[in-house]
Amino acid sequence: MCTTSNHLKLCTCATYVDLNSIDHWVLKQGDTSGYANAVRGSCVIPNDTVISASEDKLNVEKLTTLLNANYCFDIEMNIANGDTLTMYFIEKHSKEKLEYTFKYEYIKWVFDKWANTPFDRRYAKGSGIIETD
Repeated sequence: MCTTSNHLKLCTCATYVDLNSIDHWVLKQGDTSGYANAVRGSCVIPNDTVISASEDKLNVEKLTTLLNANYCFDIEMNIANGDTLTMYFIEKHSKEKLEYTFKYEYIKWVFDKWANTPFDRRYAKGSGIIETD
């Protein structure tokens, strides 16, 4: 069973993960193209760690450090180059879901800054028009 400690724990022991009310993660390994074949679970962050929407850059630094400090999963996952881990955090008193994706490269997790900003979500001012301020 995963309990709060000084380390990040990515738990697979939950039989049901409510994606709208609990911090959770999704691991896509190798050629897993869809979320149907991905591994999911709940996140147990250290007591002294706070993930806040107002501190996005600091969140990335904290999570990168926690992911690379120790083996975070509660079972052996056979992590390999190219695997992606997306972590979702539900901020209290907010409907906002914070999302951070990391890619496993050369024996460490690296933040993938483009993974969470697909082109269809970016704001567009006009079609085929370049505007400057």
